[in-house]
Amino acid sequence: MNTKQDDREKPYSRASAPRSVPGFPGLRADASGWIYTKRDGQRLRPRIVGGVLCVDISTPTQRNKPWIPVAILVARAFVARPRPFYRHRQVIHLDGDIRNCRSANLAWMRAKRTHAR
Repeated sequence: MNTKQDDREKPYSRASAPRSVPGFPGLRADASGWIYTKRDGQRLRPRIVGGVLCVDISTPTQRNKPWIPVAILVARAFVARPRPFYRHRQVIHLDGDIRNCRSANLAWMRAKRTHAR
């Protein structure tokens, strides 16, 4: 058997291994856009909330915002934020499809100004 062919057939690789999500200690994300719990490794089921693909992360301390966008979690884990960090707050989908939350499809963008001069 050809070992190169066997490597291509594997469903997971190191590049897509789940990583911890900074700011969310109980969650892990992989490069293909799936979110997992750290405790038992269970994959969280995404849902569209307000036109955005989200996962439920309700905890007793976060009752007001139990849903968090999948794109933000994946971007925090895999996409490097350009400096200065405080200006790059929004995550955009490069292909425009909100359901495609793969790390290669996400990028940080500067937040638009909301106040008038």
